[in-house]
Amino acid sequence: MKTLLITKTGRVPNLRLPPLSLNHLQIRNLTLSGADLLLVIGRQNPNNVPFKIGKWDYSLCLAGQALASGVSQKPTEIPAHGLGEIELPVSIDLAGTMSSAVSALNGPSVQAALSGKVELATPFAEVVLPIDTQTAIKIVR
Repeated sequence: MKTLLITKTGRVPNLRLPPLSLNHLQIRNLTLSGADLLLVIGRQNPNNVPFKIGKWDYSLCLAGQALASGVSQKPTEIPAHGLGEIELPVSIDLAGTMSSAVSALNGPSVQAALSGKVELATPFAEVVLPIDTQTAIKIVR
């Protein structure tokens, strides 16, 4: 068996971090015992190459209350110079302090904070990016 070594010269593009936005929070099911929500996150890719999102490790706070944390491994691709949406399912149990967070879901929007890290695969390397964003997001029923 012979090994063929190949070299290539060129420039690796300067990759910019894709901005993150919390688009909206969809209420799928809201009962006296809990809530099933879908957090829709927008990503804009300012680069000439696509990003493949492999894994999200996240924590979510609504109305100042820590609601959920988890890992989503649903792969998503954001095209070069394109937009993409990532959906994170969130289920909460109304035990303890959750009642105040659920009462906040009755309004048109809620203050949300998302933190954690996301794994992005590029044609050049895999990059782990920290996430830490806060905003008021619209509630969709």
